[in-house]
Amino acid sequence: MFKFDPMYSVAQVRRIDAAAIARQGDDGYALMEQAGYFAWRTLLRVFPQARRLCILAGPGNNGGDALVLARLAQHQGLDVQLYALDQNPQWSGAAGQAWQEYRKAGGQLCAGDPRSAQVIVDGLFGTGLTRALSGRAQAWVQWAQSQKEQGSGVLALDIPSGLDADSGQALGPVVFADHTVSFVARKLGHDLGDAINACGVVHFSSLGVDWPSSEAEPPLAWRVQDCRRGARLPATHKGDCGHVLVLAGQGQYAGAGRFAAAGALRAGAGKVSQLVRDPLAPQRDWAEVMCPAWSDLPDLVAAADVLCVGPGLGREPGSEHSLPPASAHSKPQVWDADALWWLAAQPHRIQGNSAILTPHPGEAATLLGISTAQVQADRIAALQALVQRFECVVVLKGARTLVAGPVQQTRCIPQGNPAMATGGMGDVLAGVISGLWAQGFSALDAATYGAYLVARAADRAARTMGPALLPHDLLGQGELWA
Repeated sequence: MFKFDPMYSVAQVRRIDAAAIARQGDDGYALMEQAGYFAWRTLLRVFPQARRLCILAGPGNNGGDALVLARLAQHQGLDVQLYALDQNPQWSGAAGQAWQEYRKAGGQLCAGDPRSAQVIVDGLFGTGLTRALSGRAQAWVQWAQSQKEQGSGVLALDIPSGLDADSGQALGPVVFADHTVSFVARKLGHDLGDAINACGVVHFSSLGVDWPSSEAEPPLAWRVQDCRRGARLPATHKGDCGHVLVLAGQGQYAGAGRFAAAGALRAGAGKVSQLVRDPLAPQRDWAEVMCPAWSDLPDLVAAADVLCVGPGLGREPGSEHSLPPASAHSKPQVWDADALWWLAAQPHRIQGNSAILTPHPGEAATLLGISTAQVQADRIAALQALVQRFECVVVLKGARTLVAGPVQQTRCIPQGNPAMATGGMGDVLAGVISGLWAQGFSALDAATYGAYLVARAADRAARTMGPALLPHDLLGQGELWA
């Protein structure tokens, strides 16, 4: 059903790289040649009109990759301006060989500071950076950003200079690339923090390196490449597809509950009921959603397969009475929005594996008693802390939604786009996850597939509907969910 790519830390990628070099029996130059060639082919594809390149080469192997690209570009007749961070570079090993090959081909270094070009290649620092840039490196990074603002394209090698490749956080000034080429194994940091903005489009090649088995080198996370579910059997009826009860959406917040209910329907739930305390709240946007009386709560909880709790619940005194009764603790429950606010003060409200929590960074911060900035600075750590505290599956929403459970590795959903930054999208997601869970998916798979489905639907809708999407844009178009 799922197709995943493993994601590794910098230390793990170094070990994978070293093992590949040992198998080749050289100092790594063959692999560097492949990396430089992949970068060159990518540059030709994404900047087909480029004729003048400014290549910034750092002192390590990232600079070696840049030297290979420079030689290939020069061979093809492009105007190549190569600048080395060190005035008198002393490249060694594979990078030293790349330097010798570049010079044998007639290549030279440019003196002074870099000059403008159609495309700037960032080969200053790769994945090993652990501190903020300073001096000439900082000045060149800031120059590259100014050139981008004036229309130059930027291609980064492995990861934009200035980023921590494990956390994705900017250590100081950072190159903002249009495209980034990455090699050997996927780095976790490409999909976290500031890297999401700084990397642009990431182009990956394993360079023919075989990834190690999960037992030999366990990935830190799994990146969702694709998801598919099997077709329903011909004799399927609504009773086979589960019953979701939405406990949410009071008064002025009634729309949130309706979005959740509609999401559960669009995910394929056979029956969806929405229960609100306010009998005057408008509820009929979706005629397929049943709206029973509040007095029927005990029977409805008993009959439902999954409870969706929280969208539009409210934080006013008395709103907590809309939370599931204690007798429902073992019932599968998806907790979202205001329910998470109440949960921060009443963590006994859920019991372990019977729940899925779907916080955005602010809600995650409330649940953990830390700041939103702390959550965003290390999203993996925040996710794991939530999983450990509540002993259940957690969906940490945001750019590159993350999913994890008590005994499962983190899953990363790279699909999605900034057009989703609209109120109501999280309510839809809570409903979709509930609908999938009610149909028999495991908690982890329902959370993963739900996040993927909503993000993929938004990607498709954004192609034709502009920079901002409404939840209705997703829910009203069945073909988006095919």
